[in-house]
Amino acid sequence: MEVTEKNECPIEAHEFRFKTIEDDVGELKGNVSELTNKVTSMDKENAIKNNTFATAIESLSKLSELPQTLNSLEKTMLSIQFKNDSTEKDVCGIKTKLDTIDEEGKFNIRVWIRDNWISCLLAIGGLVAIVANFPK
Repeated sequence: MEVTEKNECPIEAHEFRFKTIEDDVGELKGNVSELTNKVTSMDKENAIKNNTFATAIESLSKLSELPQTLNSLEKTMLSIQFKNDSTEKDVCGIKTKLDTIDEEGKFNIRVWIRDNWISCLLAIGGLVAIVANFPK
């Protein structure tokens, strides 16, 4: 048997090397496990970021439709404004007609007598003639 510099026998030296290798392998397994956990965490974060990115893309696509929507809204508002102006004119016309009908519907005795004074005089004269000829 050959003795090494540390005064160990070759079998013990190999056992020491195996033990060192086993320790290194154990340490490497720990490192691999740690890296696996980090990769898993990164995969989860990546999935969340991809989901957020997809949501942002969807929002941007909706924003790209905004000018069309605003155009449509503007056309609708102009149409409503036109209809409102038209309705306002109609309401003014109806108000004028109602005022005319209201004025025509009022009975003003002075205006009636002015317009029908001849008929009034004839009616009064006729009543006086009837009363004068009425037997007493």
